[in-house]
Amino acid sequence: MPAVERVDAPEMQVSLENRGFLEFRFPDKPEWDQRCSVFVGREWLGELTETEEMRPVWWDVESIPFDFMWDDDRIWLPELLAGQRVQYRFTFDSDGKMLEHAVISDS
Repeated sequence: MPAVERVDAPEMQVSLENRGFLEFRFPDKPEWDQRCSVFVGREWLGELTETEEMRPVWWDVESIPFDFMWDDDRIWLPELLAGQRVQYRFTFDSDGKMLEHAVISDS
């Protein structure tokens, strides 16, 4: 199964399944805090295109380049690709180093 980290393609028709959420906390820079919904798209019409923020690249699941990704991706992405829901909170320092993580509920 191929994986793509993020798709920003409003011209595409995509069937999405909500699979959870991720919270990111930056105690030293609270303006960076965010909560993101996580979706899986298995069927789509249209072409992925490069944006200012992202160039889509397809990887085999066994070859996902975690060494070039945020540390949290090693935790939640394998679970998502295995068909599980993901609900995590990650805390980072101002340099982007992950300090801690925890499973959280829907509340």
